[in-house]
Amino acid sequence: MKDDSYLRVVYMGNIRIQGCTACCKRWYFTFNNAECTDPAPIDGALYQSQNINIHRPSNIEGYCGGIAAGKVRVGFSVGNCKVPFNTNGDAYTGSNQANRIIIEEVEPPVA
Repeated sequence: MKDDSYLRVVYMGNIRIQGCTACCKRWYFTFNNAECTDPAPIDGALYQSQNINIHRPSNIEGYCGGIAAGKVRVGFSVGNCKVPFNTNGDAYTGSNQANRIIIEEVEPPVA
């Protein structure tokens, strides 16, 4: 609603990687199809050294500012981590449980 507010976003659910060794995947929020830069990206990464299939409970949370007032398209995506990790694994989000994404507009931080 306001140009100087921040958006607080939270993902609560599980994440997992399957079908690879020495691999890494990254889950992240986007705002109007771009990652947050004010103050930083809101993300979480999962690295695994063995081909296992563990559903890991996760909480990925953060604040994003510098977003103009009006409608905002919030996305939650998954992609590869930066090299040198194997990028061939399959990433899964939110299997067999209630998963939540919370989005709220909050006042800017006080300096």
